[in-house]
Amino acid sequence: MITILHHQTKITMINLIEKMLAASSGKAAFIILLSAIWQFIAPIGDFIFLIVFLLIADFITGIWAASKRGETINSKGFRRSFQKVVVYALSLIVAEYIRIVMFKELQINVAYPIAILIVITEFKSISENTLTITGVNIWERIKDLFPEKK
Repeated sequence: MITILHHQTKITMINLIEKMLAASSGKAAFIILLSAIWQFIAPIGDFIFLIVFLLIADFITGIWAASKRGETINSKGFRRSFQKVVVYALSLIVAEYIRIVMFKELQINVAYPIAILIVITEFKSISENTLTITGVNIWERIKDLFPEKK
């Protein structure tokens, strides 16, 4: 049976459907559904917010870097950015569902390592755009903060 978790509260899909059918109106049923979805997404909400923020930053710096290179801005870049939002969000949602189904007793957060990989990927893209825009290599600056051991 599919279970949606939020803190200590468990709402089964059957219970959710019963609540929606018992709702006084379609609007109330929709609010119940949104509430259940929110309970599912809430544990990964910070990850999604951070990734959306990084995607917006990547989008802005990408446009800026493309214009600095003299490239024309077209809808392909917009489409790629939208696709990344959807794919990244779905990846985190699937990871959260895997956690709920397979690891709920172990308290293993599957979304965390996926979010880290996405953040690193987007930060690298932003730093490449920054190099194009300003000539500053952020990765080199970060490496300089950590002296090599001899």
